[in-house]
Amino acid sequence: MKTFITVLLICLLLLIIFAAVYLFLTAPSTRRHKTLSRMMGKRYAHRGLYDAGKGIPENTLAAFSRCIEHGFGFEFDVRMTSDKKLVIMHDNSTLRMTGVDAKASELTAEQLRQLRIGGTDEVVPYFSEVLELVSGRIPLIVEIKTDGADYREVCAAVAKMLDGYSGDYVIESFDPRAVKWYRKNRPDIARGQLTEHFNSRKSNIPKLLGFIMHNYFSNFLTRPDFLAMRITDRYGFTHQMLKKLFGANVVVWTAQSEDELLQSEKEGCTVIFEHFTPRPGSARF
Repeated sequence: MKTFITVLLICLLLLIIFAAVYLFLTAPSTRRHKTLSRMMGKRYAHRGLYDAGKGIPENTLAAFSRCIEHGFGFEFDVRMTSDKKLVIMHDNSTLRMTGVDAKASELTAEQLRQLRIGGTDEVVPYFSEVLELVSGRIPLIVEIKTDGADYREVCAAVAKMLDGYSGDYVIESFDPRAVKWYRKNRPDIARGQLTEHFNSRKSNIPKLLGFIMHNYFSNFLTRPDFLAMRITDRYGFTHQMLKKLFGANVVVWTAQSEDELLQSEKEGCTVIFEHFTPRPGSARF
């Protein structure tokens, strides 16, 4: 009996240690960030309020202008060209959006601007153009893309440009190094860690790294102010645990219908939507 109790106590101690380490690794920031508080609960168009059928491609000034007209914030992607300019494009490959097989990170900004987006007259916008267009009228979710570039250079350039911007914005990235850079160099700016269930989908990320990123095991380095995840991943154990234990702010992407948007809002998520225009009104929670 004494041996059994000893083994039981050891197991309990190991469980407590495991739980403590797990929480230390995954815990988000618990601060109440004023900008983030204003932004959570609003609705955000994914890469702008684009509509390819109407000749309005994603991540273009036309798509962003529609957000302003409808009163929606928007999420968009910032990356760096070979000559260190900041432009708006989701993929490093230009093939999907322009039909030209090249990499944005290997082109100069001028070369990239010579391409046309989605068979329209729209060009790849400069980051500065987007900030000037919005001028603080709607909130922005700025996703930092680091593939093909040095994450430190990208983060520093993005931060320098946003330092002079007066509107509401947050930054986010899949790259924990970029989120960590912001924690160290711009701690006053709200930051978010993007993730998804990499191992359940086709991905070039190694399985172990995919598991670490999906479960936010890099949060001890970044302490993000919000967690951003694919909408179908929001019921994952770590996501739910961080939300319940720490009251983590959760942003989900992308709702594909009004019903999906409303259900996610009902669960307390801030929603990035796509392929439809929500009916007028604020979030329902």
